[in-house]
Amino acid sequence: MPSPSLSLWLCLWMACLSPGTDSKPDPCAGVPCDPLPIDCYVSIRDSDCCSNCTQLGCACPEYYTEECFYSTGPLGVLPIGGSFLSDFGYKLCTCVSEGNVTCAPIPCPALPPNCLRTRTPMDSPCPHCVCSGFGYAAVEAGTVFTNAFGTCVCPVNGGDLNCTAHPTPS
Repeated sequence: MPSPSLSLWLCLWMACLSPGTDSKPDPCAGVPCDPLPIDCYVSIRDSDCCSNCTQLGCACPEYYTEECFYSTGPLGVLPIGGSFLSDFGYKLCTCVSEGNVTCAPIPCPALPPNCLRTRTPMDSPCPHCVCSGFGYAAVEAGTVFTNAFGTCVCPVNGGDLNCTAHPTPS
């Protein structure tokens, strides 16, 4: 005959492993529901067991799916007013109304009014004010750098790179 403590332990163990007699079946199991619209942003489950869309947004456009999913998560729906960057960050796409995504180029920053030389880098659609000289590739205006030979300054209005040699030891 098992000891009382062993009997109590067995009883508790069996109660934890056996299906509960107090659990109620899910009343919504097997209830057929209509699918939510593809551009549903927020949904709630109603008393009829089905989810209803409470706020529409914009489904990610097929041609911007990857960029859009980074902003939306697995649902792939932007809220109205939500946005994401596309085309390597050169366009801002925004959900302006239910189902309507518009994309516009991000405006380029203004160049200094007295910029002497510009260059548009390969990785940007916007021109930059730059300096060139002494075999260097274009250097961003306002840059100061030092190398083994001296210190170089590109003025804020661009133009020519001004370099001063380090003094030679005597």
